[in-house]
Amino acid sequence: MLWEEVATIATCQHGIVTSTQLGRLGTSHSAIARKVEAALLEKAYPGVYRICGAPWSWEQELFAACAWGGGDPAGWLRTAKAVASHGAAARLHGLDRFATAGVEITSLKRPQFDGPAFTVHHGRPQRDFITVVDAIPVTGPHRTLVDLAAVLPSDQVEKTLDEALRRDFVTEGAVLYAIKHIDGYGRRGARIMADLLEDRAPYDGPSASEFQKVLRQLVLGAGFPFVEEYRIPGLPYRGDLGTGTYMTIVEGDTAKHHSGRQDSEYDRIRGNDIVAAGYAVLRFTPEDLKHRPEWILDRIERTLRSRGWPGPRTLAGPPVTLRARR
Repeated sequence: MLWEEVATIATCQHGIVTSTQLGRLGTSHSAIARKVEAALLEKAYPGVYRICGAPWSWEQELFAACAWGGGDPAGWLRTAKAVASHGAAARLHGLDRFATAGVEITSLKRPQFDGPAFTVHHGRPQRDFITVVDAIPVTGPHRTLVDLAAVLPSDQVEKTLDEALRRDFVTEGAVLYAIKHIDGYGRRGARIMADLLEDRAPYDGPSASEFQKVLRQLVLGAGFPFVEEYRIPGLPYRGDLGTGTYMTIVEGDTAKHHSGRQDSEYDRIRGNDIVAAGYAVLRFTPEDLKHRPEWILDRIERTLRSRGWPGPRTLAGPPVTLRARR
């Protein structure tokens, strides 16, 4: 076995290599044992090894768990027998509320060893819903939302759905496709998600995605120096609009999507963390956007100028037209 070949494979796999891959390189079980004794390999799970000295990461742990589940990492779209799912999948796809999610997979295998460092949802991954992100097999965003519906409170599921729609990770049509074509372990989440979509009743204003889209058009159309989906350095959060130069965040806010106790607690902690990092946070509602668009622009301009922005902004943003949910 050429150790350089092993290192090359592991470099593409977050420092992980499987016994099957080692076997293809001509490595016997006894040779693997000697590498472990020599502190070149470290056993992560049965049949899965970590290159000693490779930096630890959450992605490494997740890759190792999926590798334990089975399938050839080189062809995981076709062969994966375990996939990142639920909260871990949401984190891989970049959904804000899951930045600290643990290692969570779906697999038909059941751990036969003590103390697995991950959560296993028992089920067979469906090929139609598998994608690969950062070399890790994972349920696609639409399937991930359905899986989350089975394990999270409904208010959190709806908020996550709105974020995924707003950021164009999914469409309602894609979620409906997942609902209709799921089998086995996903049926409970499919029923809950179907009910959620059916019950998304009209309220005083647009959907969260429509409201935030129009708010962004207004603000960016006024020439303010914001970046969409601004990732806040050093924090596991994004703002709808943000600028690091002038330390200001602008977000759309609706009471409908901040009414649950857990949501409110999350928003309170998140808001305090962002303010403690030195940012001004401006939150606007559909009522503000509908009746006071110029007031929104004035509040933003005053805040930016207090933080050194020289301007100018355009005299008026684009016309504000909100479509109520049907």
